[in-house]
Amino acid sequence: MRGLLAAGQNAEELRAQIAQFQAEFAEANTTARQNAEELRAQIAQLRGDFEQDRQRRFLRRLFGLRPRPLEDTEKTREKMRGFGTLTTDDLISLIPMVGTTLLTPLVGLIGAVMGFYYGGQTAVSAASQTAEATKQATQTASEATKTASDTAAQAASSTFAHLTNGVPRAPVIEIELPLGSCSARRSPLHPKH
Repeated sequence: MRGLLAAGQNAEELRAQIAQFQAEFAEANTTARQNAEELRAQIAQLRGDFEQDRQRRFLRRLFGLRPRPLEDTEKTREKMRGFGTLTTDDLISLIPMVGTTLLTPLVGLIGAVMGFYYGGQTAVSAASQTAEATKQATQTASEATKTASDTAAQAASSTFAHLTNGVPRAPVIEIELPLGSCSARRSPLHPKH
């Protein structure tokens, strides 16, 4: 009986954890959908910019305009990034900050994905264990019911047989519980025995 109560309590705890995981999963899905919408908007913006750039190049070719003069690639990059005035020490201190800024969200995202994956596996495992414990409890209860009904039927037929044959002594019935934890002897006609 204690095993059934413990299994019921564990099942309630597992159900609460499953509900919590489901809520967190729904929240993560909502965030992912919002991020996807933002990315779609950025893609649309980039496509529009690309098309404008293609139109400008087409118009340059159409009207015979010369292409822009080429510059040194490294100088152009430095101008675009604003690194032209940075010293070596400034660059050395800047690189770890850029790496941290880029890597921290990526590591967090990987951790979240792994957490949801293994959390889902844990929830499924807990649910299957709960189902198995419930199945075993149901089988034990049905065996106990069958044993009790068989014993009652045996006692009734034995008592009826003794009464019809005129035997004055009452039969002794042994009841053994299916868990084997205890047994009792009693006489249906003499409750004190």
